[in-house]
Amino acid sequence: MTDPIRMDGVFRFDEAGTLPRPGPIGRMVRIAFGAACLYLVWQVAPVSDPCTRGDCSTRP
Repeated sequence: MTDPIRMDGVFRFDEAGTLPRPGPIGRMVRIAFGAACLYLVWQVAPVSDPCTRGDCSTRP
């Protein structure tokens, strides 16, 4: 890959498809990061019944 910014401040972009594909470690990191993001969204988003999480105070 080349330097994206030259000395005169003009951007120079590489051709499409010049980035190398991730190896096995990179793929595992991406899978782990994706799983962690899904877990955090699952914990934050109210997608389940509140009583399944132990908070039944909102139920009439």
